[in-house]
Amino acid sequence: MSEANPRCACAKFQRLEGSATQAYVTQFLDKTGMDDEVVYYQCRECNTRWKKIEESRRPSLVQINPE
Repeated sequence: MSEANPRCACAKFQRLEGSATQAYVTQFLDKTGMDDEVVYYQCRECNTRWKKIEESRRPSLVQINPE
């Protein structure tokens, strides 16, 4: 029997834009913080960190490189 829940795609993408951002946030990410213009998230499945930024009225999700 196959697993009903989809798996995250963090390993396949460095950036998501437009309507895909909110769908990905809802499905896979937990909010971890925010500042003036950026909201920070972490993937529930693989712990990859992301930041959501508004660029020209269009949201973007960008992976945060591990330090």
